[in-house]
Amino acid sequence: MMTFDYKIKDHFGVNVKPALAFAKIAEGFNSKIEIQGNHSCLEATRLTELIALGIKQGDTISVSVSGEDEEAAVQAMMNCCEENL
Repeated sequence: MMTFDYKIKDHFGVNVKPALAFAKIAEGFNSKIEIQGNHSCLEATRLTELIALGIKQGDTISVSVSGEDEEAAVQAMMNCCEENL
């Protein structure tokens, strides 16, 4: 299992655009990808539930990845955070 934390910089927080990006990336890997924020943990493919977490600018999320392609999945998720959050 690999994990990283990311502090949200975007003033909109986790809205439709980044949640959709997370879901698309997660669907492309065999590894299980989970996002933890606001005391809840969800699979990255759960688009509407990720938005409902209410993660805002200044909040920190933790992304956990476990599986056969976890290194590539972590890199993709890190890039996604940098590009969308």
